[in-house]
Amino acid sequence: MVAAERKITRTASLSIQVKDVAGAATAVHTVVAGLDGFVLNEQLGNDGGPQPLTGTTPSQSFGGFGTITVSVPADKLDTTLDQLARVGTVLSRSTTSQDVTDQYVDTQSRVKTMQASLDRVRALLAQATNIGQVVSLESELSRREADLESLQAQLAALKGSVDRSTVTVALSTPAVVAATVDNTGFVAGLRQGWHAFQASVTAVLTVVGTLLPFAALVGLVGWPLWRWLRRRQAGVTASPAPAAPGAP
Repeated sequence: MVAAERKITRTASLSIQVKDVAGAATAVHTVVAGLDGFVLNEQLGNDGGPQPLTGTTPSQSFGGFGTITVSVPADKLDTTLDQLARVGTVLSRSTTSQDVTDQYVDTQSRVKTMQASLDRVRALLAQATNIGQVVSLESELSRREADLESLQAQLAALKGSVDRSTVTVALSTPAVVAATVDNTGFVAGLRQGWHAFQASVTAVLTVVGTLLPFAALVGLVGWPLWRWLRRRQAGVTASPAPAAPGAP
């Protein structure tokens, strides 16, 4: 008995760091099309650009991300991975293989058995002599045809997974790290002192601005009152003192 040919399914994933996600996605499409492949799914996005971080942590910006799932002939999987690796810097690469020989052979055998069963039912239907037999056999024929179609679909899916491989490509851009500011030394101390001075001036001006309306109100009310008190005091001082009794 000749051993059945092994049926192997292979899938792969590739994580690539690129400078431009959109440009890299175009390159992936080109590589895949050149190897008789096609895109199954594609998702590209952008996180909104630079995200400055305060404090000692340097600011960062991310240019975007993308995930592209492609299908290529199984015998060209390794070539596909090698060509896709040239799109950018490979961060990770993995390949998974699964032996589906038993499942493939079993499904193939069930398809043949169901086809033979259908042939027998059709033969019986051709020999039916009354309406009851015809109705019963037609119902059984329909059920078995549906079962056969399901098995054929399973076999086709298995064959497709063996003949073609799926590759998931994850694209990402590197973090753009701004120059880190040195927080030590004379220049750093001078810079921190200037920031402290600016903060102090801002605080003083804020207090002055808060008190100024009250000061204006006090001036409007207090100035006339002060002038009136001064005039009254001056009038009292200028009045002569009354003469003592018996004075010459």
